[in-house]
Formats: sequence, C-alpha cells, structure tokens
Amino acid sequence: PVKGPWRKTRAPRIDLEAAWLEHVGDVRCDLLKVDIEGSERDLVRAERAFLRRVDRIVLEWHTWIVSHAELEAALSEQVFALEEVLEERETTGIALYGRRG
Repeated sequence: PVKGPWRKTRAPRIDLEAAWLEHVGDVRCDLLKVDIEGSERDLVRAERAFLRRVDRIVLEWHTWIVSHAELEAALSEQVFALEEVLEERETTGIALYGRRG
C-alpha cells in the first residue's frame, strides 16, 4: 500500500453497546463514523447488538485489508444498504450506509 506495510496491533476491546448504554443511554445512534484502520469488518461482525441501534454509518475501508464488496456484504447482513460512495481511491474509500426499512 501507498502508506507502507500494515501490521496487526492488539488493543483493548470496548463493548460498544455497553459503553453506549452507560454514557448515552438507551437511545438510537443517528450516525456512526468508523475509521479503525482496517478492522472495520471485525467491528461489523463483533458489534451486532450496537449496530441494531445505528441508523447510518460513514465507513472508511482499506483495500489491502478488506474490499468494499466484503464490507458491503457484512453490512447487508446487518440490514444496511449503500447510499453513496463518498470517496474512492486505489487503496481506500469512504461510503455512507443507511438502515433499510
């Protein structure tokens, strides 16, 4: 990739649903911005409970780690649909997804 090699780094995991309930309360999340340097697919898989309260997601992806198609498939399972690709480059992109229905 243009920015150099990617290496996996371990970091503490936060349960987004528990943190949201503690700090914000039992309300919906209108817009979630996701920019976690290649772990977007992991977030979509691990945070199903939290994503049920999210209405829209702006998400960045890194093509050398996960393709846009892979992320779109994972988000589709969570009833999100692509609304617009905001930016797409050779190695990264940013897209807006909205909850279907």
